[in-house]
Amino acid sequence: MKKIFFFLLLCIGTLGLFAQTPINSDITTNTTWDISGSPYQITEIITINSGITLNIDPGVRVEMIGFSGIKVDGKLIANGTKTDSIYFIGKPSSFGTISADIAYIGEIEMSYARLDSMDDGIRFHSSFSQNPQNLGRLNIQHTVFSNLDGVGISAGMHDSSRTVIDSCLFYGNLYGIAGRDAIVTNSIIRDNWQGVIGSQHQIENCQFARNTNHGIKVSLPITLRGNSLTEHKIPLMLVLARYARTNRITLIENNTLIDNKLGLYIFRDTGLVTSQDLVIRQNQICTDSLNVLYEIGFSGPSTYPLVELKQNCWCEWSEPAVWANITRPPNQPLNIAPIDSTCLPRLVFPGDANHDQVVNNTDLLPIGLHYGQTGPSRPLASLNWIGQRCDDWSSVQSNGINVKHADTDGNGTIDSADTLAIGQNYGLTHSSWRRAPNQNGVPLRFQMPTTNLTPGDTLSIPIQLGTVDTPATKIYGIAFSINYNNTLLDSAGVKLSYAGSWLGTKNTNMITFDKDFFPLGQTDIALVRTDQNPQNGNGLLANIVIVISEDIAKKERPLELSFTNVVAINELGEAIEINEEDGISTIEIGTNIEDKVQSDLKIYPNPAKEMLHLESPGIDINAIRIYALDGKLMAVKTTPFLEKYQLDTSGFKSGLYVIRVDQGSRSSTHKIMIQH
Repeated sequence: MKKIFFFLLLCIGTLGLFAQTPINSDITTNTTWDISGSPYQITEIITINSGITLNIDPGVRVEMIGFSGIKVDGKLIANGTKTDSIYFIGKPSSFGTISADIAYIGEIEMSYARLDSMDDGIRFHSSFSQNPQNLGRLNIQHTVFSNLDGVGISAGMHDSSRTVIDSCLFYGNLYGIAGRDAIVTNSIIRDNWQGVIGSQHQIENCQFARNTNHGIKVSLPITLRGNSLTEHKIPLMLVLARYARTNRITLIENNTLIDNKLGLYIFRDTGLVTSQDLVIRQNQICTDSLNVLYEIGFSGPSTYPLVELKQNCWCEWSEPAVWANITRPPNQPLNIAPIDSTCLPRLVFPGDANHDQVVNNTDLLPIGLHYGQTGPSRPLASLNWIGQRCDDWSSVQSNGINVKHADTDGNGTIDSADTLAIGQNYGLTHSSWRRAPNQNGVPLRFQMPTTNLTPGDTLSIPIQLGTVDTPATKIYGIAFSINYNNTLLDSAGVKLSYAGSWLGTKNTNMITFDKDFFPLGQTDIALVRTDQNPQNGNGLLANIVIVISEDIAKKERPLELSFTNVVAINELGEAIEINEEDGISTIEIGTNIEDKVQSDLKIYPNPAKEMLHLESPGIDINAIRIYALDGKLMAVKTTPFLEKYQLDTSGFKSGLYVIRVDQGSRSSTHKIMIQH
């Protein structure tokens, strides 16, 4: 499970400049498309003949022009690498598609590829009457399907073992996945019109988010396990109909449906599906309005079998509260008892090791505190941001939270591998327990340079914990944030060095974590021992390494560093009081270049709703970038403007953002709130 979603960061290959190779005829002999012939331009529908293999090397770009495509009767192998993807790109007015759906069905093997701006991505179909010996296979891994006018993958092999989709990303398409009989695992399906539609799919450990119409809309049978569905109008719609009746049951368990307008939508057509065919259990279904909508179609019969929804978590503690968020036909049998009223504090959110509702640097502390402890492993364990069930371990943390939450990867052992979930899910939040306290006390300070700094300087600034007069006693771990002015620093950001730390030796008896959010001017840091031996002392805790920008304005300016969100613990997990001190030094620059005063920049209104206005009297605005709080670039406008600009914010979710504005030779960052 630890491989999940690494493709998101690695599917951007290197595109070189090579000669174009036109392709307008079938592939009749075993062929390899290598980087020297890239891009390969397909101008019509070509066929890979039966018994023939087309290999596509890493880094190759395939361009679909006009009404074109690749029909696979033989075999298509397109395996890129983590650092060098393969691209299938539609040119303007392209209807390009990769298909295997007529007569003989071929085989498609693809990894670390990207399919973008075409009609459909891959169509892979057979008919019921087709000879099983002619059925091929589809194996797609670590591949991105984006901006497609149709469907990312349309599957229909009538044999789920023949269509395998793992660790893929589907976004910006009409449909993510459509058809039937696909095994889909560890994938992200977001921002499509429909996420997944069809029947007889097996979908496990996937993340669905912000699909416009439905996250999942399927008829029975279907298997859904360990998936997360958030920010949908309708996250999950089940169509109970006669044509879907088979001897295979539908199993829907251990899924999380939160922050949607509706929870579960059940639509009964012919009504012939019985409660034995439909198992819905151990799911977390939480909304602010309607958890279940149960409706009947025109062809529904006069009597209906019981629909069982027992053993699910509804984020409520009583049956009346659960029933208040359920709508059903009059007198139609629906059972919710017994409800799972204990699921919320028992769910493990990978990375939230102290279960304080947010993943941040403080989550390293319980991992070190309980390092080496073992307990029950977590069923369907993954690093996905999904509330996952796990039996309680035999011990608890000092805040009363069960130690199982520190086993973030769910393998039954608390060790260094549990830090991976912190990095993957950093900054994510949930609403299922309580926060740990944060207090002040033992000196924590910067040892700032005593001489003026100049542009281009590389600085290693010691972070000191404790003094000779006020040493730290019985300290086991500490986490904190460092805030800085990012306009003064090189864009490489902030680095940390832990060499010489009196708290411990990294990777020997201490583990560390640091994550830099340069657009915000913030670095989060944590250090914790792993041997259950607290330390007494004072002196160097770590060094923060920065480079002074050579592009900053030409006058003396202060370099200021400050601490926030400080948490320190002893070997029992109890809080230790910390008294943090800010640091300041002066950067000295010559006075030959005109200084443009950024205070002239006006950004309003703040909070903004549909439109944000920027005014920069006397200085053109060259570029605007908006970042989420986790540092993700959300929007950019780099075409030079006049002194005024209006930025449409209607498409942004409500929340806090950072906006960076380039004015002439100056840049500044500002926090803005968007509220709809």
